[in-house]
Amino acid sequence: MVGWRAAVAFAAALLVACGGASDDGSAGDDGRTAALAELQLTTLSGEAVRVTDLRGTPAVLNVWQQTCAPCKIEMPAIEQVHRELGARVRFVGIDSQDDPAKAAEFAADAGITYELWSDELGDVFAALDLSTIPTTVFLDAGGRIVDSHTGALTADELRARVQNLLKESP
Repeated sequence: MVGWRAAVAFAAALLVACGGASDDGSAGDDGRTAALAELQLTTLSGEAVRVTDLRGTPAVLNVWQQTCAPCKIEMPAIEQVHRELGARVRFVGIDSQDDPAKAAEFAADAGITYELWSDELGDVFAALDLSTIPTTVFLDAGGRIVDSHTGALTADELRARVQNLLKESP
């Protein structure tokens, strides 16, 4: 069943081809938090990780792909805010449906130092019911989705959302 969902998610990603920005205003547990918590992913170096490993610290999850132009534009802004606030918030880039080795090479060339995970099958895309990338999801310290944004964020927009996240986290 996971393969079918991933295929549908991949087809949707191809159709929208890195669509425009929008806020979905998602907050609270609408089932996406639980679906996300069930997933097991890997770091780009192959270590097993789970979104639940992030609990205890607020986190910013950014779903991206190497071929997505808005994703590439957004990555330096995420890196900048990560360098400013990384001790208080975990920043994780989740590369969706790309080869992990190629994603790692791309990220290294871009100077990315925040955590990078791989989602080769598109399970995160399906669990979050995404229609486009980049999408950024904000988790409180308990691991609950409290905000999300579809489309590229500037450093100022990301910084403001992270400040709100820090206010909401216990």
